[in-house]
Amino acid sequence: SPTPSPRFLLPPTARSLPESPLPSTSLPPAAMSNASTSVGAPPKPTVDLSATVAAALPELEQLAKTNFPLALEKMLELEKQTRAGEDMNSTSRVLVAIIDTCFHAGDWVSLNEYLVLLAKRRGQLKHSIVKMVQHTIALIPQTPDQTTKLALIDTLIAITDGRIYVEVERAQLARLLAAIREASGDIPEAADILQALQVETFGSLSRTDKIDFILEQVRLLAAKGDYIRAGLAIRKISPRTFDRKASAKQKKDRLSSEQAAARVEAAIMTDLKLRYLQLQIVLAMHDEKFLDVCRFFRQIYDTVQHRAAQRAQGLLPAEAISGGDVEMTPAPGPGGAGASEEAALAGGAKALEPSLDPSHVAVSQLKPTRTSAEDDDQQWRQALANMVVFATLAPFDHEQSDMLHRVAAERRLSELPHSPDIIQAFTSSELIVWSQFASKFGEYLSDQHRFGKEAKFKLADVYFGRIVEHNIRIVSRYYQRITLPRLSSMLFLDEN
Repeated sequence: SPTPSPRFLLPPTARSLPESPLPSTSLPPAAMSNASTSVGAPPKPTVDLSATVAAALPELEQLAKTNFPLALEKMLELEKQTRAGEDMNSTSRVLVAIIDTCFHAGDWVSLNEYLVLLAKRRGQLKHSIVKMVQHTIALIPQTPDQTTKLALIDTLIAITDGRIYVEVERAQLARLLAAIREASGDIPEAADILQALQVETFGSLSRTDKIDFILEQVRLLAAKGDYIRAGLAIRKISPRTFDRKASAKQKKDRLSSEQAAARVEAAIMTDLKLRYLQLQIVLAMHDEKFLDVCRFFRQIYDTVQHRAAQRAQGLLPAEAISGGDVEMTPAPGPGGAGASEEAALAGGAKALEPSLDPSHVAVSQLKPTRTSAEDDDQQWRQALANMVVFATLAPFDHEQSDMLHRVAAERRLSELPHSPDIIQAFTSSELIVWSQFASKFGEYLSDQHRFGKEAKFKLADVYFGRIVEHNIRIVSRYYQRITLPRLSSMLFLDEN
């Protein structure tokens, strides 16, 4: 007979008891929520050393001018006391004082060494590390040379690596380092630096900063020529993100300051949406998906029209109006140069006043691009003209035909030169003579600067093919049988 299970060898009382599950190693929901936050609530100090630190730091700063090593040694002893007493404010002050002492002495090697030493000390307070890193980022523009700057950035990246409570600073440092690499001509390295960060998982970054970072990833990947990864990266941004609107009750409950902030954020989202659509056009052009390009230009046209309507109603914030008093830093476009080092630090060192907010959620430092009514007029005209071009370049199907007639029905199409005639030629039931079409519109289409010398296709070749297809459809409406010579004469082609 088979050997009985060990469970049935137990006494009857033990067999009647349910099996107790193994202790779970996963965190409870409360602990998981706390673990997902960046820093958490600051610890309560066991000893208040603020008076001691306030009295000792000025003396040690004066001592550093005559005996730099001794001053640092005494500061480290003071830091040990504040850290043991869990005095967050005092520890942060001492850490910043040590960094400033090395900075004023011009000893950047010691500054890097003490950054690593202080960050690795046992029981170091997270809030103090955050403040130390933020303060050091503000010193990056003051480095004497590029080598020192890169060494300091590498040290800060090593410190922030794996620490979720400084993920905001890690993203800022990555943007800065990528801008430096791109300025030196190493675009693949710049793209790899940004690609290494999955900012969509960063809970401390604002929504606009996440979108801005991902768009910069896509731009560098496209500049690198890695269109597959660029397409995957841009899918992380849902198009619905740009169309979120507050409910009527939320608008009613907002204070005046909240309404102003909401308008600024809406203007920023408009700028990000336009950058998103421009990058989508770059990717669609690479794949020669002309109908998708037309759709993206249609969205640009609608977005600019909506912004112009808000401008006319006085709903745009002052920061988004050209000629305002606020200094702006426009974001780089998909085809332009990369962000400068100063722009990479926007939302970073310049705006990083040490904050002890327990949540440590970064407030977006993006600013809306200043535009004028003339800018809106130029943008919608360019977008509508591109809609006409790419609607006629797209291969014929039901979607293309529907888009073509929708573009032809645009009320402002008559304000553009040549565009009404181009779209009329493709929507009418008449044959198009290629020689006449090229002589009438060739120069206009070439001046639009949509097709560079490195394009995979030539504008004239694609248009010639679309005109031949159009003429074949027109001939099929009137003929059931036709000889080859007659067909070739109507298509303006050789019989061979």
